[in-house]
Amino acid sequence: MKAQIALCIVPTGFGILSGYITRYNKEVFLSDIILNSSFYDMAVNFDYLYQFAVRMALFIAFNLIFGVYIYKNFCTASVYVFSRNSNRTWWFLKQCIHVVFYGIVYMLLNLTGTLVITMIMHVTIKIDAGAWQLLILYFLIYTLWLYITTIMINILAMYTNSASSFAIVSGIQLLLISLLGLFNTVFPIETNPDPERNIKMMLANPMAHLILGWHDNVFEAADNVKMVFNITIDIKYTMVYFIVLAALITITGIISVNRYDVIISDHETGGN
Repeated sequence: MKAQIALCIVPTGFGILSGYITRYNKEVFLSDIILNSSFYDMAVNFDYLYQFAVRMALFIAFNLIFGVYIYKNFCTASVYVFSRNSNRTWWFLKQCIHVVFYGIVYMLLNLTGTLVITMIMHVTIKIDAGAWQLLILYFLIYTLWLYITTIMINILAMYTNSASSFAIVSGIQLLLISLLGLFNTVFPIETNPDPERNIKMMLANPMAHLILGWHDNVFEAADNVKMVFNITIDIKYTMVYFIVLAALITITGIISVNRYDVIISDHETGGN
């Protein structure tokens, strides 16, 4: 119940804060709101990466809320749970579907919070044609990332504990953001006359794919969107990359759940 309450309050609060800080003019396109509710105006210098890390709080909050969604079943009444669910693979996949559903709701509430505060401030929202395409990208990319990181935390918690697994995954995300800074100094892109090799290297970093403003489909979707940082990523590449990551995490989870012995010491308390 606590997780469901947090699911409603946290993303809506982030959305309201985002809409209040942005303070749009009297008219705004829906595509602008979607982009400002995501990672859009980004480069790889310190100021932008700092903003990136701060905005990641929205995702890390979801990780905190659902980081034990699956793992908690191994801490309390685990024998009872798995005596009623002999097929652990199917049980795990159902839990994963729940995480995906909560991820979609979470991102929807975040966007809703921004829309509500925008309307309260008497701003007219114009629904442009490209907004719907951006909306699909918004949900696909961010729900997949929430799923990947949250399931990773649940799996790691089975071998460590909930606090350690959350710290590890959060640390990895922040480290990946900081590594983008290498493409401002060590492997420059903006000042490089032939940046293709460096761009390909940067695209190995999943955090680069969270920046909607770097996807070529964004420019096709909304005429009022300008190219940022002279980078274009094919959304198909991002989707394949994230789906492969999600599949690998899911397979790892299935193997871990089936091998996990429920009659072992509780990692949270150290007791049996």
